[in-house]
Amino acid sequence: MNIYKSLFLGLVCSAGMHCTFAQTTVWNPDNQNGTFTNPIMWGDWPDPDLIRVDDKFYLVSTSMHYVPGCPIAVSEDLVNWEMAGYALDRYDEDPKYDMQGGNLYLNGAWATTIRHHNGKFYVGFCTPYGWGRETGHFSICIADDVKGPWERTIFPEYLYDPGLFFDEDGNTIEASLCTEYTPEQLQKVETTLTLT
Repeated sequence: MNIYKSLFLGLVCSAGMHCTFAQTTVWNPDNQNGTFTNPIMWGDWPDPDLIRVDDKFYLVSTSMHYVPGCPIAVSEDLVNWEMAGYALDRYDEDPKYDMQGGNLYLNGAWATTIRHHNGKFYVGFCTPYGWGRETGHFSICIADDVKGPWERTIFPEYLYDPGLFFDEDGNTIEASLCTEYTPEQLQKVETTLTLT
């Protein structure tokens, strides 16, 4: 019987040690002395756009292939960031996003932008053409709280790397972008999107 007790205690102790060693430390760039260590945010945060509203900073990032899309982080000091949520739960406009009848992998949210106006958050992004699509489009997601819920409007215009500007009437968004060509071919496109 002593051998079984010893075996049992040995298994319990090794399982406990395994659980202890399996725990990992969460990355924190704040050195707690007024300095920080790069990277500020661990992971992939491409095409970031950043705004300040009152005493908080909000950052949105491109999510390209992943859903939920348009991750949003919040910080009070630009060093310590927390996830606030996502502006996009899923893509409902085409079953190919669910790999039904085709494949729209890579056609997620690209070139995100975030703004705050009259108490609402706005996240804009393009869904590119190619990789299974003949045309792309532009979307704006709107929420009262950055944590959601978000309401999405899809526009037929394809606007890549947009910047959002609110007109004086408060209902019109000017979305401008620059398309990269040679310096001689640099073009500026301006589109007016009216929210109803």
